[in-house]
Amino acid sequence: MNDNDDFENLTPEEKLQKENELLKLKLQSEFGMEKMDSSLDKETENKWLNDVYNFEKQFAENKQCKVYDFINRPKFRRVDELTKEEISKELEKLTEIMRTNGIELSTICDYEDEIIYRFITEELFNQETDDVHVHGMMNCFIYEEFHPNHDYDIREHCNEFVECLISKKWDEFMNNILLASIVSYNDNNYDQKAFPAIIEAFQSEYKKMKLLKWDIHSVSFDLKTEKAVLQGSIKYKLVQSSQIFQGKVNMELKLEYDYWSISKVVLPGFSN
Repeated sequence: MNDNDDFENLTPEEKLQKENELLKLKLQSEFGMEKMDSSLDKETENKWLNDVYNFEKQFAENKQCKVYDFINRPKFRRVDELTKEEISKELEKLTEIMRTNGIELSTICDYEDEIIYRFITEELFNQETDDVHVHGMMNCFIYEEFHPNHDYDIREHCNEFVECLISKKWDEFMNNILLASIVSYNDNNYDQKAFPAIIEAFQSEYKKMKLLKWDIHSVSFDLKTEKAVLQGSIKYKLVQSSQIFQGKVNMELKLEYDYWSISKVVLPGFSN
């Protein structure tokens, strides 16, 4: 009796077990993957192993294609050919086709449908992506990675600075993501590693603080000089003494490594 006869005499469950064992051996020998054991039932494990093998095989081939080809080149109309109402309907259809074919576009902020439709059809469709098709796997794109929303980023980084300062949530991670390489404070300059000592001293002096009001009045930025200014007003109190600090806030930022980082802070109670 040969191996084929032995295989034919196995029960369906035993055949599935053998196939799973073979897939694990192939993953180990072809891609160096170890410890592929799982607690899944045999049928689910088989599907999982096949998905992993197909992904690794396609990824190893390192093939690239345009997003438009990846989603099987659906027909679409140019944005200039559509009315405002038609754009919304066509955008809904197009995003559903994309999702069905493993492409997802997300945005951090809200934009008009015309902007997103134009971006998809004139830019995203021409982007290269890995030509890897695995059921359930999505290739995700973020609009702001192509078109940064500088106003939003500046506001968010300053919001986070104020929140972490007053609520005493500041840590080393905040140093790295919020502070510029050089920070101006009370007419002196401090490097990124030295400035947190000022924050720690402030938070040690005022044991517990409560933010009562924080408003952003204006944001301006210049991409040529890579500088930005945020102006606002703040009101917060010291819980233990009920002392209140309030007044204007001025924060300057620099665009370092394509990221808006705080380079100057003028804030009541924190700076002169």
